[in-house]
Amino acid sequence: MSRQLFIYWRVEPDRLPQALAAVRQAQAGLMAAWPGLTARVLERCDPAPQATVMEIYAAPGGIDADGEQRIGDALAGALVDALAGIAPGSRHVEAFAER
Repeated sequence: MSRQLFIYWRVEPDRLPQALAAVRQAQAGLMAAWPGLTARVLERCDPAPQATVMEIYAAPGGIDADGEQRIGDALAGALVDALAGIAPGSRHVEAFAER
């Protein structure tokens, strides 16, 4: 079973470019250090007062609890450093697996 992570959070539109840059930089570091990890970042298309961002992570063999912690630490740190308003608690993590 290949467990994947889907992490979503909201940010003020004027801070979105900085948030996306921070996420992409952290994802690049994770992928460089973790062979086979794929990471994507998407923005929700419908209009809203805040932008909704979705991070998607997959790896051969799936992402276990240790991998989830590794991803969470890297991204939470990057976002906290880049954007004071985004804390680890405001990121919602969901895991899905193919059946």
